[in-house]
Amino acid sequence: MNSVDSLPDIQACEPDYPLNLTRVGVTGVKKLVKVERGNDERPVVLISNFEVFVDLPSDRKGANLSRNFEAIDEVLEEAINRPVYEIEELCGEIAKRLLLRHEYATRAEVKMKSEYIVRRQTPVTKANGQEVVDIFAEAVAKSGDTMFSGVEGMSRFLGRAYRFVSGLQGLDRRRVAERQRTLANLRKAQAALDVRRSQASLAREAVARTRDGAASAVAAHEDLISRIDARRDLAAQFVGELDAARRRLQRTIDDAAAGRPAEPGLAVGLPLRPFKGDLDWPVTGTVRGGFGRQVNRKFHTSVVSNGVQIAADVSTPVLAVHDGLVAYATAFTGFGNLVILDHGSVAFSLYGYLADIDVVSGERVSQGQRLGSVGTALDGEPSLYFELRIDGKPVDPLQWLRRK
Repeated sequence: MNSVDSLPDIQACEPDYPLNLTRVGVTGVKKLVKVERGNDERPVVLISNFEVFVDLPSDRKGANLSRNFEAIDEVLEEAINRPVYEIEELCGEIAKRLLLRHEYATRAEVKMKSEYIVRRQTPVTKANGQEVVDIFAEAVAKSGDTMFSGVEGMSRFLGRAYRFVSGLQGLDRRRVAERQRTLANLRKAQAALDVRRSQASLAREAVARTRDGAASAVAAHEDLISRIDARRDLAAQFVGELDAARRRLQRTIDDAAAGRPAEPGLAVGLPLRPFKGDLDWPVTGTVRGGFGRQVNRKFHTSVVSNGVQIAADVSTPVLAVHDGLVAYATAFTGFGNLVILDHGSVAFSLYGYLADIDVVSGERVSQGQRLGSVGTALDGEPSLYFELRIDGKPVDPLQWLRRK
């Protein structure tokens, strides 16, 4: 006889110190569960994670279950391959089958956590997206000597569904609040539009005069081009003058068409220039990105910044640094929600990365008035982009803000 065959089965022996073992089992067993919906509808497919436990009597050892992982997997496969209509019933069926497969067990517990993907739309942009929702269910089966004493269904699916519906209601409330803010902004814009409509006839006449001047200017430019061809040694100078004249002409046309004064500074109060070094900060925070050439910490690239980035908590109020007129107040590619204030004399202040906007174009604002709140920059960090332009050119804002 082989000496190995004569060795006793240690795990089959009664333990020297009998102890009741509770919740002996396995965790992290992943299965795909298809929940039938009837009416020829496609089933709901859940990515489920099972935890399976049994209680052992004092005359058994914990290894009894560890050696039967294949049996547990077979029980799970048998249960999920049958038509499934309710996940709490599925957990109860698995618990009962575990007791049948492990006759020495006194109690079986099954926990199931599933992930279900729900389609979503963003409330503002209406972009399609997806969201993962967690669904929980569990069941416990008990047995006496050879008979089942009952099954305790403890599925939390309905509770999770209730929380899911509550979450949808919360999303709806946020959408309603967003719509209300939009309506308020529209009402402000409508009021500003009514004022501008009263000036429409004068603006049309100004546009007509400007167009006539534009036609004359185009003719003059064409003549200038012909003279540039004859004087190639001065071509660069003439081209620069032509380009500058064309840009000024285009700005004049745009200003007239938009109903704004052609000369900057007529619509605001005190000029900005005398307040250099004494302007209040637009938000309380610390500078995380300076003016001029900067190195991007994420991509390790060198970029030129016309403003500064001020780190601050999300939703912190953003305030106007000086009296002005709102020239722009909406989304702008690369700067998120953007507000531009015209302070007259070709002086502007810009406020980017806003989470929301509280003003509309054409609205007059005072120093310290709330323009919106802090949002997140392109790198995901909460901050405000702030820029100052004097004579239409960007300047270092830190030289104009009051020193801390």
